[in-house]
Amino acid sequence: MTETLKIVVPRGFSGRMADDTAFEGLIRDVALYYATDPFDGIDDPQKYGICWNDDRFWMTFDCQCSDETCWFCGFDCGCEKGKCRYFIDGVEVDGETSWQRNYEFLGKLPHELYEHDTPEYEAYSHQWKARVKERDRRWVTLHPAITHTCVWQNILENRVEGADWRPRQQPPNFCLKKTGLKVWWYKFIGRDMEFNRAPTLDDVKAIEELEKMAEFRKRLENEE
Repeated sequence: MTETLKIVVPRGFSGRMADDTAFEGLIRDVALYYATDPFDGIDDPQKYGICWNDDRFWMTFDCQCSDETCWFCGFDCGCEKGKCRYFIDGVEVDGETSWQRNYEFLGKLPHELYEHDTPEYEAYSHQWKARVKERDRRWVTLHPAITHTCVWQNILENRVEGADWRPRQQPPNFCLKKTGLKVWWYKFIGRDMEFNRAPTLDDVKAIEELEKMAEFRKRLENEE
């Protein structure tokens, strides 16, 4: 019997793709146009992005080293931050209690108990997902409000206290300063991309201006 091996890779893993959205393609172009040789240590700028900051735009690649000394992974803008508040069925509890009761309520993950693609796995998985929905209804986490007065106040966005942890309190991977558009991605441009708002035609025009300026700059460098 011949077995078929199917390899699934995350979006953006191969860099530029045929089904890129127009906006993903524009961001890749900006990264490629403004990349310096040898690409700021990045092996593929249009896949990961580049490190760049001027009065027009900010861009940085998404580091996942999880090192607290890393400026990105261990980022702290220095502004005063409150603590999350935890509630179960409307009653406030501490974080440790919330985590422990959550673990007890959900139980072990399906793959910890059963083999994949077995009747037992499918049945338990269905029950486990139902408990997750019930958990999400009963457990509430309120994220603290943050008002930025730091040097990052034009890059980061303030947050009001609420169940939504967004906007992210980590520098965006791309910030178009002229229009205020901010974009985050996970590892690769195009993967799990989030925006602080929906892109507009003004955003597209501003990015196209960046590309025109980059082309002009490179022509000047070639003439020198």
